[in-house]
Amino acid sequence: MEPAQPSPERYATKFSAPIIELDLFKELAEIRAGAAYGGADHAAMTLVNEEDLRVVLIALRAQGHMHQHRAHGPIVLQALEGSLRLGVGERTLELRRGGLMAIDAGLPHDVEAIEESALLLVIGGTGGRSSE
Repeated sequence: MEPAQPSPERYATKFSAPIIELDLFKELAEIRAGAAYGGADHAAMTLVNEEDLRVVLIALRAQGHMHQHRAHGPIVLQALEGSLRLGVGERTLELRRGGLMAIDAGLPHDVEAIEESALLLVIGGTGGRSSE
């Protein structure tokens, strides 16, 4: 099987395009075929990078882990494949395929894949709020 080729639509994210249209599962195949995923427990691709909006597609291997971190803006996580365990503050939550979770700006969180998983991350602007 040949490695996935970058989709031409992806390059629109480098410009201020009024419309960006992507096939998430093609992009996911590209991530998994890449060298970064081959040598790590997770890899990501930024799909949209605007001043007040960022969209990131993340692929995680089983037991892959993203260490605790914080986002400056509110985030929305959608599990596209698999199931994930999230540590948010003092809570441990599960996010399964098709599930959606919103986390407020500045909350510390970590992510662990229970099985091979894919996650769509949307980071909003700070909306005038400080993350300090």
